[in-house]
Amino acid sequence: MAFSLILDILIAVLLVFSIGYTVSLNRRLTALRQDKDELESLTSKFSEATGKAEASIQNLRGSTDEIASALNKEIEKAESIRDDLTFLVDRGASVADRLESGVREKRNELAAENPLGVEDAFMSAPSKPKGPPQRVPDPADEGPDARAKAQQELLKALQSMS
Repeated sequence: MAFSLILDILIAVLLVFSIGYTVSLNRRLTALRQDKDELESLTSKFSEATGKAEASIQNLRGSTDEIASALNKEIEKAESIRDDLTFLVDRGASVADRLESGVREKRNELAAENPLGVEDAFMSAPSKPKGPPQRVPDPADEGPDARAKAQQELLKALQSMS
């Protein structure tokens, strides 16, 4: 009988330990279930945030494409204006060179004609033209056809300079 009593006490102790372990396991499973609900909530919020981020990226790409096309148009305009300005600067430089050479030639002619020197020749030159000043006729006074003709002549003169 002593043997069965020891065996019953051993089984009772083991049952107490298993009940304690079961209670502990039950608490952990309850915590895990609560964490599972929080994890599902967190996952759904993350999914929503990801969707919003993707939509924002698409909007940003669309805006970037629009800005890039507008910027390319402005760059093309700026390049056109730059080319025009380069042409005008080159033309101005060539006109300035021609004027400089003309002034140099005139000074050389005056120096050859006047032994006093070029500066004295300029000083002795009359400051006022002789006679009354001449009026340049205005094409508008003659009518619209004369004005158009004058504009065409001006264009031809400008084209002949190039």
